Amino acid sequence: MTALSSTQDDSETLLQKQLAALRVCGWLAMILYAILSMAIAWRTCLHFLYSSGGAKKVFHVALLGAALLQLPEAVEWIWYPTAQGWEAMYVFRLYSLLLLSFCKSYLAICWAGVVSAGQRLERRRMTKVVGALNALLILWGALVPILLSGYSDDVYGQYKFMNSALRRVLTYSGVIVVLTYGLLLGYQGFRLRRRLLLARGTVPAASVEKSLNQLMLAIFIFIFADVVRLLALVLNEADTAMSMIVYLVLYNIIPHIFPTICMLYLMRRLTGRGSSDVGVGHKKAFGSKRTLSKYMTDPDSDGSSRGSTGSDSAGRTYVLPDGHAAARARLELQAQQYQDNHQDQFHSSRDQQQPPSPTFCWIRESTELR
Repeated sequence: MTALSSTQDDSETLLQKQLAALRVCGWLAMILYAILSMAIAWRTCLHFLYSSGGAKKVFHVALLGAALLQLPEAVEWIWYPTAQGWEAMYVFRLYSLLLLSFCKSYLAICWAGVVSAGQRLERRRMTKVVGALNALLILWGALVPILLSGYSDDVYGQYKFMNSALRRVLTYSGVIVVLTYGLLLGYQGFRLRRRLLLARGTVPAASVEKSLNQLMLAIFIFIFADVVRLLALVLNEADTAMSMIVYLVLYNIIPHIFPTICMLYLMRRLTGRGSSDVGVGHKKAFGSKRTLSKYMTDPDSDGSSRGSTGSDSAGRTYVLPDGHAAARARLELQAQQYQDNHQDQFHSSRDQQQPPSPTFCWIRESTELR
């Protein structure tokens, strides 16, 4: 009797520790995702208020949905830690990952639009590739709940699922999704980096350097988040001993919250009616403090590729939108004066007085949402 009583006490103590760990994880996830959701909701309201492009609105709604879908599991951990249902939470986690992947694909299209400005076919090709990947992702998301319906929504069904081949297939599929969208976004990011490096000499150096720093930081965050998620998954599959809090941070918080904040920052620019920049608390920053980062997150419209092309005195080609005859004439006059004078000092002083350089105008036009 004494041994049996001692065993029961040990089991009860272990259960209480596990429940306490669940509540800690729940409160941590609840606080972080609630704050993140409010920030996304605020930015989403601003984009609707100032009539930003439809794609950008959908992007923010998807980003908000990805954050909100993390809250039900936190609620369960805090107030219903002994609940036996598991299918709904599994689907919520899956759809949160899908929405986050959709947002990454949109950012990849935006970056591809900047890189391929003036090249409509290349941008359409990239859009078709992303569209095909997203279609497969939607199909995958629709099939998972159907496949899970074959298991009972209780502890026994969860145990059966965790030891099934379906669970391994879904896990490996998730790894493929994370790697595919991570590589896609990283590839377009490094292409954009190369484009920014080529802009040196035609755009103020400080603007290029700041944009490069922002871009490389964003790429690092995306790569780091995916690596951490995959590392946590490998450790879990290898039955490595770790606390639940550590697993939550590695598998959920870092891979989800950091990329979300990064994308929210990159999409901070508001485009009002007529594709003009508007902002709340940002208008004073426009003007002398513009950087290329303000223009490297929106895809160019099809109409932006129909502009005329030209070149400056150094032979660099650029795209001028139709209807900007005054800007074209001013640039031609600037090139003619440069050829007549051949004075670097005069050229540098004129750069300070003139509007943005041809490359700057090209990037601005190519990234304007219509």
